[in-house]
Amino acid sequence: MRAIEKLIKEYGESHQNKTNKLVHWLCVPAIFFSIIALLWCIPLGPLGLFKINDFKYINWAAIPLVLVFIFYNKLPTAKISFGILLLISSSYYGQEMKGTQLNSLKNNKYSAICGPVGTVLCSSASYQLLGANMGTNSATVFPAPFGNYYKTIKEQYLFKASEIIAAGFTGGEITEIAWETIAQNGATNNFNEYQIRIGCTNQNYINSWQYGLSTVFIGQNITIALGLNNFSLNNAYQWDGTSNLIVEICYDNIVTGTYSSNWSTPFEITNFNSAISYRNDFTPACSYSDTIYSITKKRPLIRFKTCQSLSNLENDRKNELNLNIYPNPARNKFELVFLLTKKEKIEIKMTNALGKIVFLKKTVDYIGQFKETINASNLSKNIYFLQVKISDKLYTKKLVLIN
Repeated sequence: MRAIEKLIKEYGESHQNKTNKLVHWLCVPAIFFSIIALLWCIPLGPLGLFKINDFKYINWAAIPLVLVFIFYNKLPTAKISFGILLLISSSYYGQEMKGTQLNSLKNNKYSAICGPVGTVLCSSASYQLLGANMGTNSATVFPAPFGNYYKTIKEQYLFKASEIIAAGFTGGEITEIAWETIAQNGATNNFNEYQIRIGCTNQNYINSWQYGLSTVFIGQNITIALGLNNFSLNNAYQWDGTSNLIVEICYDNIVTGTYSSNWSTPFEITNFNSAISYRNDFTPACSYSDTIYSITKKRPLIRFKTCQSLSNLENDRKNELNLNIYPNPARNKFELVFLLTKKEKIEIKMTNALGKIVFLKKTVDYIGQFKETINASNLSKNIYFLQVKISDKLYTKKLVLIN
């Protein structure tokens, strides 16, 4: 301790000279910020775990900042100057945190959440075909999105984020799904309780059923024809642009008492297990979760209709709305707060993972700070999606309810 005090004393004496003090005030900040900037550029590594809502709250530059603060705190004459430096550093650091997600948008990294978002207002839709045609399934071979060789089936298809981005979709809402049929093979046209579910996953291949999916096309009777069969989703699904995607289909023709054949659909042979299938003649497949299934690298080609709504999210990140939910996670209630700078029509909708509306409120000609306390005591503890529609723009936040 005495050695440190001696060093500090000598350091203080050397800065009594006017020239030394001038050099100190001009050069030390420049050196300080240069070193901090270099440390800032080091990849986070394990420090990347220290973040909240994707905002980084620590990096390698923070460590020397703490050490330098401890050292400078021993110098009474330097406290004010270092305080100014620390204030500027903290301010810049905070701005970097606030800009993280907006910068990722500018680099075509859609920073959002996975989940159903209801009906989406989309001014510019696009289509993406995923997969290269490498063959078609026959009348008795699965997977087949319209297969009636068994009376009931359930299938899941895995699409990697890299594939989706390569097809031209970098993040946003999926509003429609389509599969092409090129041969009927004597199969029925009618499929009962046909259902489509979607979910995000970190799995790079399928080795078992994936759970936690959201129903985007509610079970209903459909009629299939040759060509492209389009399904407009009851609940558009928002994709975050980074997760892999699972699409599940199932139907139940047991009630008809007959089976026929599979419609032929083009498929791609992937270099990973990309499809899982279960079929039966007696037990409805949609709720099946057991371990009897087949896994393959043959995956039916699929076409997405998407709304790449980056502009709405960017406006949100620029604090045009300043939308906040707190606390989040919440227990029995939470507050929704945002700011409107001009009179707007507002629609607030809260949905569960299946897209069911559990809260709805509409107002007209509102201006200023909007604050609403929402009672969630009667809702199950799960993940919900809060949608705020302001005129022609839609903002979505994820809310978690806990015990």
